[in-house]
Amino acid sequence: MSSTSHNPLPEKPPIGLYGGAILFAAPERWDEACFAAPALRALRAARPLSTIGVVCHEQQVHLWQSIGKIDAIITYDRRTKVSALRHALIESKKNWDAALLWESNLVSDLCRSMKLKQILCYQTKPLSRLATDLIPLPIVYGPATHRVQHYLNFLEALKIPYNKPHFFQPCQKRTQPERAQLTISPLSDFGPSHEWPADSWKQLLEKFRSEHEAEISLVVLPDRDLPRELKQLDCRIQPMEQWSDAWRIFPETTITVTADSSFAHLSAHVGAPTLTLFGPNDPDWKRPLGKQNRVIRRKVECSPCLSNKCALDLRCQKELAVEHVYDALVRMWQER
Repeated sequence: MSSTSHNPLPEKPPIGLYGGAILFAAPERWDEACFAAPALRALRAARPLSTIGVVCHEQQVHLWQSIGKIDAIITYDRRTKVSALRHALIESKKNWDAALLWESNLVSDLCRSMKLKQILCYQTKPLSRLATDLIPLPIVYGPATHRVQHYLNFLEALKIPYNKPHFFQPCQKRTQPERAQLTISPLSDFGPSHEWPADSWKQLLEKFRSEHEAEISLVVLPDRDLPRELKQLDCRIQPMEQWSDAWRIFPETTITVTADSSFAHLSAHVGAPTLTLFGPNDPDWKRPLGKQNRVIRRKVECSPCLSNKCALDLRCQKELAVEHVYDALVRMWQER
């Protein structure tokens, strides 16, 4: 007696990006925005005839303008309401029909109210209920992969090629400033555990100044007070009232030496060679993008802990020797 086999169920059609006018919802953190930039470049290259717009916080305008070939940049601030943002999209006079979402914020609330034809996002709890198409979160085994892969895996699921070197290059070619300038940024918006001791910065600058001729500037991050020890350093102090002020600082910079912070990622994004001092964070996961940049760290038994407040004694920062940072800085200085 023969048995008949059941017909197999048809496979689910592959996920694709079908919209002709696509909104890219920019991540609000500066480091995440820099990591998302290659994905936006790849999307632009893959869809040359599509209309592509970025929805971002108003302070990020310079960053997304630097990508180039973006048809519209719609901004908001902390006071903006969904209705005002929807009106701004209408005023852009584009028939938006698809959106790429990365996180739950004002833009995701906007997409919920606009009833777009397609909303794509990762399969995460805050966003899943909004999506028309969900991208499965990749399962990572073994060592950490760089955070930029979070955005590139999304494109891979949409069959969008992303492995071209120019997608990862700095946003513009920089000309060397007329006078050599070392820019330092000792503070971190990621928390005090990400900051090298003030005395170590003092020793580094004294040693560097004794052997190299350069103007030295110290950048003060927004909403941060400079500790008394750092105020005593012999260098020009440049306070940033807001993050967008960074764009007036970078053209003057020969090399940036910075704590692990948003400033490190912005410096790398615009092409200023950047030396980042890592502590509790994992450089394999969150190092600034770009071959012209370097990271240095003191690997201790409790790192990377990823904490913004040290539970022990800040050993990853205190044991990072001035000599090691100085040697790395001099090598970069000589390359320039």
